[in-house]
Amino acid sequence: MVNINLTSTDRPGCRFVIFNSVIWAALIFCVPASSVAEDVIVQMATIQNDPTAQYFLGRRYLNGYGVTKNEEQAADWFSKAANQGQMKAQYEVGLLYKKGIGITKDSRVAFQHFLMAAEQGYSEAMFELGNYYFFGLDGSSDVTQALIWYRKSANKNHGAAQYQLGKILKEGIGIKANRSEERRVGKECRSRWS
Repeated sequence: MVNINLTSTDRPGCRFVIFNSVIWAALIFCVPASSVAEDVIVQMATIQNDPTAQYFLGRRYLNGYGVTKNEEQAADWFSKAANQGQMKAQYEVGLLYKKGIGITKDSRVAFQHFLMAAEQGYSEAMFELGNYYFFGLDGSSDVTQALIWYRKSANKNHGAAQYQLGKILKEGIGIKANRSEERRVGKECRSRWS
């Protein structure tokens, strides 16, 4: 058992956070897909309009965990959470639009959702934006913008962004090769992972 020494003013808030974290972990990962657990998540998602519950319900429908897999339902729950600013849901909606899963495929709408999540600091979304700029949305690429988003994602230890950034800098893809910056990025990445 961990003994946390808190002042009396910190305890109520800390207890609330710990209690909610334990409840969410139990509902999502530990509790078998029972009607009780499902009812709690559905109640929080619908009645309380909780974006985190909506996000997790979307994950359950997308993966078929405890419910029948339903990509349209997943898209609906993710969209509800995304509309409330839940960054992981915004990213998931972006992926669904990008791939056309449960929603009609639309690269521009996917881009907008990735942008919303990236602006909140979500590294996966930053990487997707880098890809959109690098490979081009509708055939037009912008390597300068791609580098900006790859750098932001790489600075958050996103491995694929670090790789892509290093490759662009080393090979001079769309820009003049910059071996010194590529070595610096590589050195930073190695030090973060070791």
